[in-house]
Amino acid sequence: MGPFSVTIEPRGGAVLVRPAGELDVMTAPMLEQALAGVVREHRDVLIDLSGVVFADCAGLRPIRRAVEGRSGDATSVRIFGVPPRVERVLRLTGFPLT
Repeated sequence: MGPFSVTIEPRGGAVLVRPAGELDVMTAPMLEQALAGVVREHRDVLIDLSGVVFADCAGLRPIRRAVEGRSGDATSVRIFGVPPRVERVLRLTGFPLT
C-alpha cells in the first residue's frame, strides 16, 4: 500500500476531508489533526472514506471524536463512501451509521 494521506478541499459551502490509505493507530493522529482544524472552522464537514483501504478501531477514533465533539448544531459532520471492510469495523464499534 502507498502512504497515508489526508486531503482537504472546499466543496460548495462545505469542506471535504478525504483520507486515503491505511487508517490505524500510526496514521490516526494525522487525520485527527486535520479534522480538529476543519471542525473548528467549518459548519459542514464531509468525510469521504472511499480511499481508506483498511481501518481499525484506533484509526477510526478521530472520526468518532469529530462526530461526537461537534458543538450542538453548529457543525454537521457526515461520512460517506464507506468501503465494506471499513463499514464492518464502524458497526462493530457501535458507530452510528445512517
